[in-house]
Amino acid sequence: MFSLGMIAYNRMELVSFVHPYLTEMAEKSGETCHASILDDGVHVMFIDRVLGTSFLKMDTAIGFRFYAHCTATGKAILAFQSEQAVNQYIRRAEFKPVTAQSIKDAQSLLRTLDEIRSKGYACDNEEAELGLTCYAMPLLDSSGHAYAAISISGPTTRMEANCDRHLNLLSSAVSKISRTIT
Repeated sequence: MFSLGMIAYNRMELVSFVHPYLTEMAEKSGETCHASILDDGVHVMFIDRVLGTSFLKMDTAIGFRFYAHCTATGKAILAFQSEQAVNQYIRRAEFKPVTAQSIKDAQSLLRTLDEIRSKGYACDNEEAELGLTCYAMPLLDSSGHAYAAISISGPTTRMEANCDRHLNLLSSAVSKISRTIT
């Protein structure tokens, strides 16, 4: 019981810490912003979100869980996990495509994770829902492992048109969070 309480406390503490940065990103981008964690080694869980100001927006429920390889936050977290954790994910995950763009097998996931590590961000381009795109960056601990990820999500046409601006907002928020935590 104590460990469950500590897990809940740590999630609440993380939410209270990142929420102002999500709010700032949502105000500047007009899009919905999320914070997510890897919940059970297989699913990403959305632990916080701030709705964008645009009329058409993504509205994910807090507590919603999805296979990590289908989401930008999940892939951002997986890319910065140990090789052992990634291999465990591959053994446990179901690679059933949600959309035609979804990652369909372990080799595709491994290539994608390599790309994310080199670029520093992840993208879900209609992999979880047609018409929606999400950019995410990991929040890393002192050993370089991701403990969470933050993201900006919205309609694909707007997201692609503003990709550089969204990535700059994410990078700035991640830098501020990292400076404050360490």
